[in-house]
Amino acid sequence: MNTELLCVLAMLLLCIGCFAVNKPRADVVALLMLVLFPLTGVLDLQQTLAGFSDPAVILIAALFVIGNGLIRTGIVYRLGDALVRVSANSETRLLVLLVLLVLLVLLVLLMLAVALQFLYRMAQCRLRQVQAARCCR
Repeated sequence: MNTELLCVLAMLLLCIGCFAVNKPRADVVALLMLVLFPLTGVLDLQQTLAGFSDPAVILIAALFVIGNGLIRTGIVYRLGDALVRVSANSETRLLVLLVLLVLLVLLVLLMLAVALQFLYRMAQCRLRQVQAARCCR
């Protein structure tokens, strides 16, 4: 094995160990890996930061931020308590209610994404000074 592969495997094991003991926090571990890759010479700085231009990475980061915000505001705990209360200690009913809640959240997020895409296209039409009917085909 070459040294770069050994270095990547060592960093992967370090990550897994940090996640297993939950010290330091996951965001700190991610930033640590972001710093270690260019410092060890496995990747240069451009290669290290190239993944951040991918929309999927930005979406996952946004989901972490939204999820943490929902936890800190207590919305998640309130929804969980309400689900347990409505399910009346039935695992099957709890599972069905949870699936329905997830579907509802996904539906709202999908509608939000479609609305944002529509607004973006309308703004592009205005910038190009093109009628919306011709621009959004």
